[in-house]
Amino acid sequence: MLRIDSVRARRAIAAAVATVLMTLGAGATAAQAAPVEEAQPVTTEWVCSTMPSRVTDFRVFNGTAHTFAIQKFDAALGSFVSIEVSLDAQLTAGMQVNLNLTEPAADVTVNARYELWMNIPPEAVTPNFPPGPSDRSSTIYLPLEIPWANGPLPNGPTVFNTRVESLGGSFTSLDSGVWSGSGLQTLIFQSNTTIGATGVGGNGEYIQNTTASADLCYRYTYVPAASDPEPEPPSTPDEPTESDPAPDPEPTPETTLQELPALGAGDRFSAVLPLALGAALTILAGMMLRQRPLALGEVRPPR
Repeated sequence: MLRIDSVRARRAIAAAVATVLMTLGAGATAAQAAPVEEAQPVTTEWVCSTMPSRVTDFRVFNGTAHTFAIQKFDAALGSFVSIEVSLDAQLTAGMQVNLNLTEPAADVTVNARYELWMNIPPEAVTPNFPPGPSDRSSTIYLPLEIPWANGPLPNGPTVFNTRVESLGGSFTSLDSGVWSGSGLQTLIFQSNTTIGATGVGGNGEYIQNTTASADLCYRYTYVPAASDPEPEPPSTPDEPTESDPAPDPEPTPETTLQELPALGAGDRFSAVLPLALGAALTILAGMMLRQRPLALGEVRPPR
């Protein structure tokens, strides 16, 4: 069994091993790659279109419904995340009640209901208004009720002040199959108004003037597609001049540990590792050649 009694040899081996470990740690730290940043979602600017003011009602069944068109998301930009659609409408309503009564006045109740709605793709467009609240989940539904009269009205015409009301709604969709691709996605905007009156026994006339306008806006959220880095043009080495500093020498086995700190972190790691390992192996080999195995019971004399 090999025994190494030389204190100097043990210290040299320990120093060589420590150098290897320190170099490995420094080299591993320097060689760590920078973390790759993941692309963050991007939201586009709002894109809007307007339906000018027009007389209600406008419906699918009589060919007067309004069609909004949305440009589908271009998949070349990246991965679709969502679309947000906003509908803002303005309703202008007027009412006139003409009574033809023998009495000077009568108690009259007049209520009007206004409904604006637009389908949300991929839900189909229905000619008539959806009958129940469960069906309204597939639409942007904007209802409005105005109680025009509730009390005595004089004989003859009564003109009520015009009402201007703002209504709005929105939805967000994650369905890339509906909103991604080429071409346009259409949304159908419709309106309906109804009047209810009581207390005049049929001796009355109701004149309603209603118009509506609307703005539809949309924007997409997506993750941008990764772009390939542009290749760097090949560099042509410049001719050295007298003012140019001399290039750093390539590390060689003769490079000493005192010279290595001038190198970069990566070069120092590459150069020190083989030198330190070589030094440790050389010391071990020398000790093995100089040491004679001890016989059983023999004690090596001190040096």
